[in-house]
Amino acid sequence: MRFKKSRLIEVKQAKRFKLYKARKLWLVAGVTACSILGGAALTIQQVHADNLTAVVASKSASSVKVGPATSTASQVSSTQTSTATSVASQTSSAQTSIATSAASQASGVKASTATSAASQATKTASSSSAATSTSATATSQATSVASSTATTTQVSRTASSTAASAASSTATVKAVKTASSTVSSAATTATKSTAKVAAVAYIAATTSSTDVWTIGDTTRPRVDVVDVASYQSTMTQSDFNKLKAAGVKTVIVKSTEGTDYTNPAALNQAKMANKAGLNVDFYHYATFSTADAAKSEATNMAGFLVKNNVSTKVLLFADMEDSSSYSVNATANLNAFWSTLDSFGYKNHGVYTSNSYLYRDAVVKTVGQSRVWRAQYPYTPSKNNLWNTADGAWQFSSTALLPSGADYTGFIDVSIDYNGLTEDSAGTATFTDNNHKIINQYREIGNNLYYYGNDGQPITGLRHYSNNKLEYYGTDHVQYRNRYASQGNQLYYFGSNGDAVTGLRHYG
Repeated sequence: MRFKKSRLIEVKQAKRFKLYKARKLWLVAGVTACSILGGAALTIQQVHADNLTAVVASKSASSVKVGPATSTASQVSSTQTSTATSVASQTSSAQTSIATSAASQASGVKASTATSAASQATKTASSSSAATSTSATATSQATSVASSTATTTQVSRTASSTAASAASSTATVKAVKTASSTVSSAATTATKSTAKVAAVAYIAATTSSTDVWTIGDTTRPRVDVVDVASYQSTMTQSDFNKLKAAGVKTVIVKSTEGTDYTNPAALNQAKMANKAGLNVDFYHYATFSTADAAKSEATNMAGFLVKNNVSTKVLLFADMEDSSSYSVNATANLNAFWSTLDSFGYKNHGVYTSNSYLYRDAVVKTVGQSRVWRAQYPYTPSKNNLWNTADGAWQFSSTALLPSGADYTGFIDVSIDYNGLTEDSAGTATFTDNNHKIINQYREIGNNLYYYGNDGQPITGLRHYSNNKLEYYGTDHVQYRNRYASQGNQLYYFGSNGDAVTGLRHYG
């Protein structure tokens, strides 16, 4: 606007030059006098507006940190294309304008931004009686206007730079900067506070899926079974003794997972449970999605069982819960798992699953519902509200604690046995070699033959014996019969008695 005003003065000067040439000096003098008086009046009004902005902004910033929402709404909504003169004019007419208003105007340099800010401020004003509120309420309004840290930063920076160019008074610029800093600080504090509340809510929601309680609580379902894995590797003999004293009958131990994982604590956990007078079963965490993979995983479990001389009477569960085991052939795959364990002599089977498992019914079909150990957790398990009573057993909580005084203080899974499923096992005679190891001897399990070496462990690979006879044991420790095996550059064929064939062999 100052640029256009100077152009008008230049036009008048040109016209005055022509009048002078026409010798109309009296008219020139009159016009000049009017121009001087009008300019003086305009200058006085402009200075007055600047001073009012500085005084009001300074006082408001020092007494109230953030301005009333009503003032913000009024000033922002009237500033569609703000300039220095309009800012000064609006400030002079405002009765309660403060530094925050200047910051809001500065942040609304673009018409679209100003309209949005005005709308937001108007909504704030209509829903709050904050026109005369304290600094605490004003801070809340500032947080509503600047709802995010990124927006607050932008408002603060724009307010400082635009307000400085819009108002020529040094005092006004200083007040605007102070207000911008206050807005930024208030919004940042609010953002951090909101984030903290959200974090606390998240932690509370994810700490446990059910309430926490102690085994022995008579208001809960009866605890017949607990299951353990490497997570409970720090449990002591005293802990297992406490479980027995609390009425627990069986401990189900995780033995293996996939094709190559073995629970390093499994053997010790099983032996401590036996020593405490508890039955022991084992479970394998399944990840297979094909029949071949199922056979490999069964072989992994059988390797643990055979290696540690686990009784063939022991009850074995397939833990079917991992999404990697989802398959339309789930029934056939699990049957392949069972068949492989059968070949090792382990024919006592059960299925662990949950209602959320995608192929639940398909895997239950392999053993029947009475041999299902199902997981489903009510938030507050109660003895008066038993679920899944048609199953063999129900795992109803994963957040139970051992009885008071236990060494292990973490959570443990607990179940109720409805029909004696988990007790249909080897009892406390989990291991067949409690008093001695099998050394340099054969052992037949089902249709499979194993040979235990000097260390009491089943061997793999070639074995020479008696007059240079040769036999072979695979990675599953089972003796090869009626099949080929290669060692280095040599190919062997082992007959029906397990010995390598010599001479001619007719086949096909």
